Amino acid sequence: MTPDTDSPIAICCAADDGYGVALATMVASVQAHLAPGRRIALYVFDEGLTAGTRQRALDSWDPARVHVHWLTTATDRVAHLPLWGTMTAATYDRLLLPERLPPALGKVLWLDCDVVVTADIARLWDLDLADRALLAVQDLVVPFVSSRHGVAAYRDLGLPPSMGYFNAGVMLVNLDVWRRQDLTARALDYLERHRDEVTFWDQEGLNAAAGGHWGELDPRWNHVAGLCGRAFFAAPHLDAAVYRQVVEDPWIVHFAGSFKPWRYHNANPSRALYFHYVDQTAWAGWRPAPTWRSRLMGLYERRLRDVFYPAEAWRIALLRRRGR
Repeated sequence: MTPDTDSPIAICCAADDGYGVALATMVASVQAHLAPGRRIALYVFDEGLTAGTRQRALDSWDPARVHVHWLTTATDRVAHLPLWGTMTAATYDRLLLPERLPPALGKVLWLDCDVVVTADIARLWDLDLADRALLAVQDLVVPFVSSRHGVAAYRDLGLPPSMGYFNAGVMLVNLDVWRRQDLTARALDYLERHRDEVTFWDQEGLNAAAGGHWGELDPRWNHVAGLCGRAFFAAPHLDAAVYRQVVEDPWIVHFAGSFKPWRYHNANPSRALYFHYVDQTAWAGWRPAPTWRSRLMGLYERRLRDVFYPAEAWRIALLRRRGR
């Protein structure tokens, strides 16, 4: 299939005011690597951005290359769904993509705001979706539906235990297939019926609904910054040479989990990479003020995580149980 280089690349994300800098940074990183002549149609679920934050984000991007559409949220549709920890109902925005985006839009690229892009995003956008509902990267931590924190009811759904489980932070979505298969309704139904078993919210719901109707992306499109290359972490589902590529040549760096670069202080190269792109926004020069919590998180990440990483799964289970 010949790529349509004249039409804009449709990107969708969600942000509240606490993620205003992250939103600006993610889009600035996309813009920094975008091939000449390519444009972005950016759809942003506004989860409470102030007018000032909106304007600073807009000031961070080239208006000739990035055209922004602000989307209102529909949290009333998802307010009853399971949540735990500090997660808000905004995590369910991606389930509503076909309803909130223009009906004529056939595909969209979903990017979490806690990513930075280090390659031309057009290479991802131009991939052929064929008849698949979406393309995504097999999750590094939860590689299979039967993995811990995977799809809790995979047996009831008739999914084979070896079926891959994808990370929903980076997805090329076939909106036409999504609508035709009614993945939104199927994901919502799963989350309602299994609310006491769900771990990773909308991501689990999407994996349950999509089943085998998704295609696997090169894992370099979703490098998890806090894990890749660390001595305590292995990705046994990946060939060693492939994993080395993910570590050494990531195309999207994802700051998934608690260790956001704006929440802790250390010398991790991925943190320097993040602020390299912050400095290409209207927040250039901004750095978070250190707090006792950020220092402790940095100390744990730098000195103790190699030993205590297995306990993080217990923490997830505890938070889920308490938030039920």
